[in-house]
Amino acid sequence: MAKYERRPDWLRILLAAQFQDMAAFKAPRLRIDLTTANCAADMMTRDAIRDLLDAGNDPFTVEACDMPAKRKLRVPLSSMLITLALAEAFGTFARFERSMRREGHVTIVECRGFVSAAQLHEAWSESFPIPARIVHRDSGRGPGRLERFIDEIDQAVLTSMPVIVILRDARELPAIYRKIADDTLTVSGISSEGVIWLLKYTHSQTGRIAHWRVREALPDDRTMRRMTMTEIGAALREETAIKAAVRLAELATLNAVDGPTLADFTEFGEAYRVGKAIVDDIQAWGAGKLRWNDLTRSAIFYGPPGTGKTYIARAIAATAKVAVVETNFAKWQAAGHLGDLLAAMAKSFAEARATAPCVMVIDEIDSAGSRETAGSSLEYRRQVINGFLQEVDGFAGLEGVVLIGCCNDVTALDPAIKRPGRFDRLVRIDLPNKAAITAILRQHLDDALPDDCIDGLARMALGRSAAAVSGAIRAARTTARAKGHQLTPDDIAREFGGDRPVSWRAAVHEAGHVAAASALMKARVLHVALLPDGGGYTRLSAPTNLELTADEIAATIAMRLAGREAEIMLCGGPSAGAGGFPESDLAHATRLAIDFEASYGLGASLAWRGREVAFSSLSVHQQEIVEKHLATAANFARAVIEANRDAVIGLARDLHNRRTLENDDLDAWMQLMRRPAMTVAGNTSKAIA
Repeated sequence: MAKYERRPDWLRILLAAQFQDMAAFKAPRLRIDLTTANCAADMMTRDAIRDLLDAGNDPFTVEACDMPAKRKLRVPLSSMLITLALAEAFGTFARFERSMRREGHVTIVECRGFVSAAQLHEAWSESFPIPARIVHRDSGRGPGRLERFIDEIDQAVLTSMPVIVILRDARELPAIYRKIADDTLTVSGISSEGVIWLLKYTHSQTGRIAHWRVREALPDDRTMRRMTMTEIGAALREETAIKAAVRLAELATLNAVDGPTLADFTEFGEAYRVGKAIVDDIQAWGAGKLRWNDLTRSAIFYGPPGTGKTYIARAIAATAKVAVVETNFAKWQAAGHLGDLLAAMAKSFAEARATAPCVMVIDEIDSAGSRETAGSSLEYRRQVINGFLQEVDGFAGLEGVVLIGCCNDVTALDPAIKRPGRFDRLVRIDLPNKAAITAILRQHLDDALPDDCIDGLARMALGRSAAAVSGAIRAARTTARAKGHQLTPDDIAREFGGDRPVSWRAAVHEAGHVAAASALMKARVLHVALLPDGGGYTRLSAPTNLELTADEIAATIAMRLAGREAEIMLCGGPSAGAGGFPESDLAHATRLAIDFEASYGLGASLAWRGREVAFSSLSVHQQEIVEKHLATAANFARAVIEANRDAVIGLARDLHNRRTLENDDLDAWMQLMRRPAMTVAGNTSKAIA
């Protein structure tokens, strides 16, 4: 058994520390006997030593066989942990000496989660009573606090003493101060090796431990550095060094994400593929096979509420076996005024840095808004977005943090946020199709129900979000427990509202959308379904080779209006189903028609009036032009329905009977749709003229 370890150079820093002992009114130094002091193990057989180690005891730590041998600490554990983290950050005693003793030497020390600037300042001042000017910045934000901090640095630099600047992130300083610094280091936690040397003091009478056995039990360095002082302190309460190491490993596993993995989301299409790519990249990077800069390391998941965006983000972390840091814009905004919001935002990003490797999930990212949208709060919104972009850009050179934003309306986001390099992928997540709902049901129910029951329940649940399906199952379980029986398909069916008849009008409406999309657009219809509430939805793929010409925009408007026109032609008149809310067909069509005139430079004027221009803000003449665009597109949609009347009716009947169509079943109907003889361009020209 090996009894000798190479002494790391940073240990000299730890041994040089003088810790304040208020009870004795003196400063004790840390004593670790690095010689081969006699211990109980020296008088034992290998088998006896092995038996004790297997039981979690360590005969190398005691002078006689009266284990356990935990010391009574005279030095506060928090001071020891902070000083140990500082010693490891310096790495070498020579680097430490330069910072503490060389005249005029300026050192910037970043605190990344493990310890605050104020805590490090206090511990440093107490442990190393060497003349140096130490300046720290607290967690507060605001121009006043920063100016006072800069003034303190200016005064310190003008002296001949060494200067230590302690803060959360060096980027908080103006560039000139980062340039004049002679050294910059980051205090980010304690390594497994650091814990081993610490245990020689805290859990040994001899300065020796079975370091190889402790090393086997400890988490790896990357995981160890994510652990907080509280977690380490809790583990060190164990009686022996080996048991403390085992406890540290147990606490480290609590940081891992529990719950579903990506295997539960295989039916979620592109979201699953992007998530799988991120996981594969993280694992390849962890194995040293891929550089961090080559990873897919950010994405925005967007789509209707409750579609499972945050679930998939968590599943990425769980599959990659890394931690997850969750936050949202509402939480930041709740912190208070602008300065408090930015401070809360910075704190969340600092937590992610300290937790790396991890997945940082930012929900409601569309609450950031856009600097292109006019309004009374534009200046406030600009500062929030600028602060957010600064934090995101700070991850550019940082390894170990995957950034995932989640939102409902990606069009509301500032274009700078969506730029590749900040968020590499934009992934739409729609309401789950039947296959995805089946997977969700199986995830929750395991093998409790036969396949035919699962199929029937999935059919009833169409149109519900992933969150709604999960919520209905939980509610059904609660009802079953209250009634004192096992969960049955009827319990779940009641939560889904039963197998209610679907609307023929809704089938006609969605068939109209499919017809227009197939005949006019470069996008493919992926999925069409009828909902239990009487509505329906049609999901398209992203258009390919889109050039945003006048014809393409007019075709998109016509597709939006085709459902309503199909109702007029095949049901005797329209319903209100095409309008009524911001994401409705009429809302989308109107916004496109306004953008045609106000943003895209395709209308009567070349002036750009910005995005999200309200219809009510247009002049009467401009409103008339928008109305003409809509009327022209409606006429063209009507021509599509008339040219494909039999196919539209057949598709509506098939959809009405089966409730959902996709893949080959849907492709067969799409191939029947034909473009009418009239052209969009000609009608668009008439609308503009």
